[in-house]
Amino acid sequence: MLGKLTSDFYTSPFTYTLSLPTRPSGTLNDVDHDGQKDTGVMVFAVAYWTNTWGDPYLERRDQGGGGWSTAYASIKVRSG
Repeated sequence: MLGKLTSDFYTSPFTYTLSLPTRPSGTLNDVDHDGQKDTGVMVFAVAYWTNTWGDPYLERRDQGGGGWSTAYASIKVRSG
């Protein structure tokens, strides 16, 4: 989903809006670690990329060839 900055990015804290879908299509994750299989929850995070090429859409070359920003994200990720 694309978001829109609603305040000056260089003045902390900045604000933004995010238009979410009525029916999200994320992966269900069982995160309670209780040894029982549960339906789980969908986990979403906000990540920021620059629009280097200036068109109205974020594209693969704006993302540096990747799909997840670890520089400007609202979560910390670890594997394992």
